Amino acid sequence: MLKIAITDDHNLFRESLILLINHMENIEVIVEASNGIELLEKLENVSVDLLLLDLRMPEMDGFETAHKVKE
Repeated sequence: MLKIAITDDHNLFRESLILLINHMENIEVIVEASNGIELLEKLENVSVDLLLLDLRMPEMDGFETAHKVKE
């Protein structure tokens, strides 16, 4: 099972993408967040295989979030 995290500040886009991905075999979205700060908090308790990350978000943009996840 491929575990995915999605981070995007647009709720409708994020929810639509989650529905699409969760209908695929052996793939599941296990983390969703609306910004980088929220994502980092959630990743403290769970690990994922793939991160889909919006680059332009409030509070912490995708570039900074990716850097912090990599740390």
